[in-house]
Amino acid sequence: MGCTIGRSFQLVRLASDQVPSWPHVMTFLLLLMEREACTNFPICFRFINPKVILGHAAMPNMCIDPVLVASHLVTMLQSLISRNQDPFDPAVISVSQISAGTATNIIPDKAIIKGTVRTFHERTRARLLSDIENMATSVSTAFGASLPNCEIHQGFPVTINEDRCTVHAAQAASSVVGEHNVIHDVSPTGGAEDFAFMLQHRPGCYAFIGQGEAGYDQALHSPLYNFNDSIIATGASWYVRLAEGRMPIKSS
Repeated sequence: MGCTIGRSFQLVRLASDQVPSWPHVMTFLLLLMEREACTNFPICFRFINPKVILGHAAMPNMCIDPVLVASHLVTMLQSLISRNQDPFDPAVISVSQISAGTATNIIPDKAIIKGTVRTFHERTRARLLSDIENMATSVSTAFGASLPNCEIHQGFPVTINEDRCTVHAAQAASSVVGEHNVIHDVSPTGGAEDFAFMLQHRPGCYAFIGQGEAGYDQALHSPLYNFNDSIIATGASWYVRLAEGRMPIKSS
């Protein structure tokens, strides 16, 4: 059985274009996990002011403020996690964009909020997406706003490593950096990964290589992120061992 080994994050491209670096652990540590990522679904809501096209900031009673509606929804969405979600079934709702208005003295005609839903199980994802739509409708109705236009965009499936491939990856890592530098059973992370689509069709293992020494410990997607070139040789050596383990050289 063949094994596919990890795909890189957007900011990391090694010679093999496969291994992602991880800035939160020390350099040369190799991390392996059974379940890495989660479903990641961008969500978008639009709240349109139904009374007038625009309102004056001095006369909010003459219109419905979509910014107020959106602000309440942002806060209430977190209750889906803190009060509706099983604490042993992790999930995250993050609102990362709010867009509304063009001037300080104008109440805008619409507000747009965007974010992501991240879960580790498909059933949890489906329930949360339904709850989000219901909550958005309820909040809009409570304020007299128009019903929101809720857009759900397909994201990524859960990244689940195959057991035998993970064992093989760990053995190859131990031969390169030593067993004491290989961390097994790493806790799942919330980052979504397109490598999950490959794992739906072929067995494989998604793993990380540490790079978090001084000067290289900034988080992924941070403008201060800096790739540590010194880990390239470690990653390349790891791939060589993976290939040698699967396709050993036989003496004639």
